[in-house]
Amino acid sequence: MLAIDAEGVERRETEVPFRLFGHWISAAVTRRLRTARPLPPTDEVLRRQTALEAAIREYPARRAEVLRQRGMLPPADFVVGDLTKGGRDATPAELAALSGRQSNGVPMGLVVCADCGFWKGECLDPNAEFRGKVMRVHCGCDNWNRCAACGETLYPFRLNANYYDQREGAVVHVPGFSGLIHECAGTSRHDG
Repeated sequence: MLAIDAEGVERRETEVPFRLFGHWISAAVTRRLRTARPLPPTDEVLRRQTALEAAIREYPARRAEVLRQRGMLPPADFVVGDLTKGGRDATPAELAALSGRQSNGVPMGLVVCADCGFWKGECLDPNAEFRGKVMRVHCGCDNWNRCAACGETLYPFRLNANYYDQREGAVVHVPGFSGLIHECAGTSRHDG
């Protein structure tokens, strides 16, 4: 099995990598993204599909036990994105360099991408809830999340990343599950 993390790093796995889903906001999602070509129903494919389905059935109980051991509440029956937006505490040097806004109101540290026209860079999040947190902001050129079947982007902005919305004056996080709304041109969810 091939596991791909949020940054696109690939590695071979012999078992379903549920250790990667240890965070309370994780969820197992299957059958939502298309493959580049239909998978032939070989014995190996069917065996792997059965193993994955069995692991997913066991996963909620295993995750609940880990959460109980950590003293955390059980997970909710819904999926949310990264509530921290991937932010980190600013160093004193970053606080000095990134505090304030540019003359156009955009946070210091962001620049317009010459290719796509969207903002990119690192800035202090203007939202008071994230005061003192450095956020990485990606432009449209950084969106490398593509559909294996049609090659189009899964969402207008990079999944599991942030973009800057100048009209709202906000760093906006795009949760990975946003890519699940993708449909190849000329198809629908009912096509298979």
